[in-house]
Amino acid sequence: MSFNTSSRIISVSTLLLAATLVVSGIPISITPLELEHLYVRGPTCNPVNLQDIQKLPAWSKVVQYAEEHWGSGGGPKVNPPEYPERGVDACMNVATIQAQWAEQPTCEVIAGGQEGKVTNAELTASWKATIGTSSKASWSVTHASEVTVGAEYSISAQVPTIAQFSSKITFSGTVRNERSSSFEATNDQMLEQTFEYKNVEGKQCNFKVDTNVCKATASAQVPVVLDGRVWFYYGEARKDKVTGEPDGHYHWNVNLAQVLSEAERTTYIEIKGPVNAQSRTAYALNCDPINAAAKKVTRRASPLPSKATMKGKPQGSKDVKSPSVGKPSAVKPKAPSRQRSRRSPASHRR
Repeated sequence: MSFNTSSRIISVSTLLLAATLVVSGIPISITPLELEHLYVRGPTCNPVNLQDIQKLPAWSKVVQYAEEHWGSGGGPKVNPPEYPERGVDACMNVATIQAQWAEQPTCEVIAGGQEGKVTNAELTASWKATIGTSSKASWSVTHASEVTVGAEYSISAQVPTIAQFSSKITFSGTVRNERSSSFEATNDQMLEQTFEYKNVEGKQCNFKVDTNVCKATASAQVPVVLDGRVWFYYGEARKDKVTGEPDGHYHWNVNLAQVLSEAERTTYIEIKGPVNAQSRTAYALNCDPINAAAKKVTRRASPLPSKATMKGKPQGSKDVKSPSVGKPSAVKPKAPSRQRSRRSPASHRR
C-alpha cells in the first residue's frame, strides 16, 4: 500500500513540473486534482467529440466566454492530439444511483416446512436449507443521452427498501447509451446452511422456511457529466482581453467546470425495468410429542381405576379382620332392618 501511494505522489509531482513548463507558452491554470483526474480516468468515462458538446443547451455560454476573453473567429476543438492530457470526458461519477418505484412491489409469502432428521444417538435433529435474498432486475434504456451515443457505462443502482427485506437491494451492471438496449443485473445472497436442533426421545422436531416473493417495476436516471477543456484555435496570436495577459497565443482553452454548472454539463440515460426479489427465512420450531393424542386416548380407556377412584381398603390386606365366630348368645341382636319389617309376622321371632 505504501508503495502504491508513493508512486501516485511521484506521478502527480512529475505532471506538475510538466504543467509549469507549458504555462510559459500556453496560459492555463490546472490543479493537481484536475491533473490526476485527467490522467487517471475511471472505468465509467468516455471521450467526447465536438458535436456532443455542442448539443448541450448551455454551449453558447462556452462560446461567449471565449469571445469575451480572446475575441471571435476561434475554431473550437475537443481532445486535440497536441494536448492529450487536456481533453473532455463524459463520466458517470455517481457511486450508487438511487432508483424509484414506477410500480410499487407486490409480495406473497410461500410457507414451507420439513421434519428434522435424527443424526446420532443424542437425538440431534438437523436440516439443510438455502436462506438469504436473491434479486434480478431487467433494465431497458428508455431514453439515451445525446452525448456519447453507443458508449457503455458501469453503474450501480439501488432500489428502495422492500418491507419484507432487511436492507436495500443494489444491482451492478453495464448500460449501453442506446435506446432500447437492455441488460440484466442480479444480486444473489443465497447460502445453503445446516441447522441443528436438540431433540428429545419421543418427540419430533419441525423446521419452517418462509419465502417472500416480491415483484415491482423500477426506474432510474444515469447521470453523464462532461468534464475537461474545450480548445479554441486562432489564426493569429491573441491576448486575453479580460486578464490583461501580455503574451499572445494561438491556442486557448475553456475549463467547462469554471464556465458551466454541473447541472449544465449533465445529461441523462434513463432506464426502466421489472425487479424480482425473494427472501428466504428459516425457523426452528419446538419439538412436539410423537403420537401424543393416541397416548391420551389409551389412558382414558384403561380398565384399572386410579387411586383417586378406589374406595375402602383393598381385599387381602392385613388390616382387615376376619369376622369373629362365637356363641349365638354372645352376639347382641341387631335392630331389624326395613327389609325385615316388610316380612310376614309368621317369620318373625318373638
